Amino acid sequence: MILPKKILFSYFGLALIATIAFIFNYNLIMNITRTPLVLLIFLYYYFSAKKINYVFVTFLFITFLSDLWMLFFDNFLILITLVLASYVLFLVLGIKDFVKFKPTTINITSLGIVFLFITFLFITILDLVVTQKQDYKIPFAIYGLILSSCALVGAYNLIFRNRKYDFFYFLTVSTFVITDVFYAVNKFYYKVEIFVFLNFIIQITSYFFMVKFMLEKQKYNSN
Repeated sequence: MILPKKILFSYFGLALIATIAFIFNYNLIMNITRTPLVLLIFLYYYFSAKKINYVFVTFLFITFLSDLWMLFFDNFLILITLVLASYVLFLVLGIKDFVKFKPTTINITSLGIVFLFITFLFITILDLVVTQKQDYKIPFAIYGLILSSCALVGAYNLIFRNRKYDFFYFLTVSTFVITDVFYAVNKFYYKVEIFVFLNFIIQITSYFFMVKFMLEKQKYNSN
């Protein structure tokens, strides 16, 4: 386990350097240090996992491509296609071990609150984007529905089963929702510096949550 720990240390070290570079607007250093983060987290997963999940590996690869595209290109439609593909794969990972429904008043109420909140965010952001980009109405509606489904699956499994890996799945989806909201606000409405910074921090942290979800799930299933 020494190698995975060294890789994880390198990941957090580069993430810290990228954050400092971001704060001081050293874009070249930020891009150089941020780009390998997904690759490092993949290596951490590869050397830590007892069995490789290729759906998850494909998800990480597409996530890496979408991050590269966002850093170096400006075609929003291709970006949203890549991110949508990664969300579909993450949704598949959440659905594969869907927990049996055990209704209680607290569980139903909690899931209802999550559903209403996600619906509100979806409608608000869709309206914001469509106001600026009419051509993106259909793809972004599909995108929002997939992301909302990920959030609902994550909330459902966490509420009705509440295992450690369910927590990391929901945490990962929460980072998706938060970063997407910040990105939409900054790109299509008004650029708020604190949102830009928080979006950056949450995004690079989300990679760790993704891998923790898969490793904790594998650890639980092997016991």
